[in-house]
Amino acid sequence: MGYWKKGQRFQGLDPVTGMLISGKILGRAGKVTGVNKDCYNVQLDNDGWTGWFNLATLRELSEVNENIEMIILFSNDAVSLAKNKEIQTWIDNKVFEVVPNEGQRAISVRWIVTEKTKDNGLVIKARLVARGFEEDTTSLRKDSPTCSKESVRLLVAFASSKQWACNTVDVKSAYLQGDKIEREIFLKPPPEFNDGNLWKLKKTVYGLCDAARAWYMRVKSALNSLSVKMCSLDNSLFIWKRNGKLEGLICIYVDDFLWAGNATFKKCVIDELQKQFLIGSSASESFTYVGLRIKSFSDGITIDQTQYASSLVPVTISSARNMQRESQLSESEKTAYRALVGQLNWMATHTRPDIAYDTCELSVAFSKATVTELVRLNKLVKRVKNESLQLFFPRLHSFETCSLECYTDAAFANLPNGGSQGGLIIFLKDDSGKNVQSSGNPGDLSV
Repeated sequence: MGYWKKGQRFQGLDPVTGMLISGKILGRAGKVTGVNKDCYNVQLDNDGWTGWFNLATLRELSEVNENIEMIILFSNDAVSLAKNKEIQTWIDNKVFEVVPNEGQRAISVRWIVTEKTKDNGLVIKARLVARGFEEDTTSLRKDSPTCSKESVRLLVAFASSKQWACNTVDVKSAYLQGDKIEREIFLKPPPEFNDGNLWKLKKTVYGLCDAARAWYMRVKSALNSLSVKMCSLDNSLFIWKRNGKLEGLICIYVDDFLWAGNATFKKCVIDELQKQFLIGSSASESFTYVGLRIKSFSDGITIDQTQYASSLVPVTISSARNMQRESQLSESEKTAYRALVGQLNWMATHTRPDIAYDTCELSVAFSKATVTELVRLNKLVKRVKNESLQLFFPRLHSFETCSLECYTDAAFANLPNGGSQGGLIIFLKDDSGKNVQSSGNPGDLSV
């Protein structure tokens, strides 16, 4: 069937046993031309085996479409149960009403079936997604704020200073609990639930370009009704004061909430939110929030990305390739290089400012990177994986006496393209000398 692309699924029969073999293409393992043109790195479905595989050895080789893929990966009963549960969620949230099909312009839908690992084993989940690209969205407002890393740090700093524990909650089927839709949208029901009618939406659903905004506006409205005010510096950071005194904060990242406050804030705000929205999981004192592990202690709060660091995988370099230090990187090596630098940069700007310089240098070198830079990148990855470092937020004294300290440095026209490079780090410091990092930004400066 020609050349296969990353992400495509395949199935075929083993020529010896006659068993059905299916899996996912991870990438090419041989050159497009030559004896290994049909060789790919794959992950098989039956046992999860990952490695090099010659697809030409399979009989009746074919691509797996969406519906067949579900049957291969999951049992029909499990998929049907998950689909029925999703439709029931739509009904419970009054997402649509059934209307006669009179030729209205309608958007199609598709199923996204996934598996998640939980304490009781693998759980099959099905999500019904509208093909929003079929709608004319030119005039629609699509922006949807999410909290910045600075806001998360400020919340943690306040929590530590006030001796509040950090907490998190997430909302189930958040987009289906968004604001009512203000335009007419009709959906074609999925085949399993198609009785010839159409579904007229009452709310935005997954797949529509403004679904995230509708959800944000719903959350904002709910918080405002509870006298929680939006921060003027970050539209996803909300503050609750009583008698002019700060008693709670909450950060919004789509359907994940991070909050800290006293008992009154929990009773008057958090408990009320849980009545308005269908809440999923919640955690306190030690949990992961948008990739950051947050832990509360008696003397302060820590943030780290140790779990994320453990998932980093160095680029494989053969012994022969390792000897070619001045050789330019291949396309596949460039792809892996770029991805790893991006992952490290994310850590550098969140919890690991100590690797900011190295990450920035590796990023600048990308356009002309050689095996030397690749080896250096792998060493940095190994260092990050072996070091369990974290940001510590001590208990500061009164915020009224705190000050901001900014450290910055820059080099003029030091980049290959003539641009300048600089970085800064900002600390919040109290009158006793204790401080917490509130922001950090290594990067390029345009001149």
